[in-house]
Amino acid sequence: MNQVTVKEAQEIFNEMAETFMPEVLDKKEFNKQLVKFASEDFSSNYKNISNTEDYIIKVFVYQVKQGGKAGTILMPDMDGTLKLSGQTSFARRYINLAKIIKVGSSINNPQYQEGDLVVLPVDETTGSAPNPDFVAAMQYANSFGAEKPILPQGLKKELDTIHAKWKPYYFLLPEEYGTPVHLISTFIVSPYKILAKYDLKS
Repeated sequence: MNQVTVKEAQEIFNEMAETFMPEVLDKKEFNKQLVKFASEDFSSNYKNISNTEDYIIKVFVYQVKQGGKAGTILMPDMDGTLKLSGQTSFARRYINLAKIIKVGSSINNPQYQEGDLVVLPVDETTGSAPNPDFVAAMQYANSFGAEKPILPQGLKKELDTIHAKWKPYYFLLPEEYGTPVHLISTFIVSPYKILAKYDLKS
């Protein structure tokens, strides 16, 4: 009988979950988290930053509450710690909304101001996408004809789309060095990456 590793079991579970257990948006909880996000002051930590032609933004990450009876499958929590499936309390979902933290000083007649909520491209910020590093590693291994290539430990096949496509736009303060990639939600982007202003319903 073939045995699977914890990692393989987790991947199988995730695929089944996406197929048979589609995520249902709790609008009340979503709005509650969004209102809290909109009210937070992120810009105070960036007073010593002088950017010019770009916006520094903080992307909204919706925390999907999970839980239930303790299971037998190890799954990563929001901080990356492996826990039994029933103990996983949240799943992070990047949403195509962000808050302007800093406005570039050289942007002529900026459309958006510090504190504004803005809309981002859906296809670049939500869902999951192939990990470019995984694809490159597989292509490199295949070029040598390896049937079962040995890949770097921890290299994921897929990432949150925003991490797969916006890695060049990561923005971390010096004291944030070492932040796990899956927890990065601050970026520095050109004005054309911002589609519109978003006003919260009163």
